[in-house]
Amino acid sequence: MPSKKEEEDSTRKKDMNNKSKKNDLQKRVGLLFPISKIWNTMRRKNYARIISQKSSVTVAAVLEYLTAEVIELSGDITKDQNKKNRPNILRPRHINLGIRMDKELNELVGSKVIIPMSGVVPFIKESLSHKIKLYSKFIESQAEEEKENSGNEIEEVEISASDFGE
Repeated sequence: MPSKKEEEDSTRKKDMNNKSKKNDLQKRVGLLFPISKIWNTMRRKNYARIISQKSSVTVAAVLEYLTAEVIELSGDITKDQNKKNRPNILRPRHINLGIRMDKELNELVGSKVIIPMSGVVPFIKESLSHKIKLYSKFIESQAEEEKENSGNEIEEVEISASDFGE
């Protein structure tokens, strides 16, 4: 009859073999997401009577791809928006902008997902952007006139709604 120590060693070896089998599939496929956890969750939630491991591999691959896509887009926005002296920290705002700026991801997520502490996507309506362009042209023309008439006197300029085509 084997001693307790030998039994413990044999159970440890069996556990090691089971763990290596679980990790073996994940290593063979080359995914970082846990295939066995996804498989167990799919079986527990009763999505179907029989669930193969191939389906869990597919789900893990899709989740990993979407995650990588979101992180890549968010990282690019982080690099673009941060100043030189600040560290590049990925914030919820960058994740939201990354998702909303990408056409396919925005279509996938839609308005169903709200990311807390992320704010809103900057958007200016077409009708307002025309007025802004006219205003900026008006300001530029005023600046050019000031350069031409560069004197020490400060001249006040009145702006009315008719200047903007209203």
